Amino acid sequence: ELPTPRPNVHEGYGRVDMDYATSLGSETALVDDTAGLAKGEERTFAVTIRQGGSLRATLCYTDAPATPSAERTLVNDLDLKVVGPNGEVVTKNDHVNNTEMVELKNLPAGQYKVVVSGYNVPFGKSGKQPFGLLMSTDSVGRFR
Repeated sequence: ELPTPRPNVHEGYGRVDMDYATSLGSETALVDDTAGLAKGEERTFAVTIRQGGSLRATLCYTDAPATPSAERTLVNDLDLKVVGPNGEVVTKNDHVNNTEMVELKNLPAGQYKVVVSGYNVPFGKSGKQPFGLLMSTDSVGRFR
């Protein structure tokens, strides 16, 4: 029995179902943002969830290399959060990794916002950090 939900130190982000991951249907949205975000910028993506639905959002990016003697190896820091219809914010506040995931289940109906923000971007392509975002919901959700 695992003491915490994914991601955790026991299983990471979980086992990958390659068939599902490569068959993007209407309940999956993939964002490949090659322009990227600068410090203080954010991108917001909306999803409508019906009663009892679920939402999983995973943010990944290729970080700039740190110096060999750096105490902290994450150079550019993007953050991921989900804002519910009631204004409740769910985030991991992870300032160590270049991958973040928020997974929510049995949600109340409403409009949710998945937000990616530039927390700290000292190095990047034209001062910005490109990123990938994969959002998936069960069959009772809809992206726009």
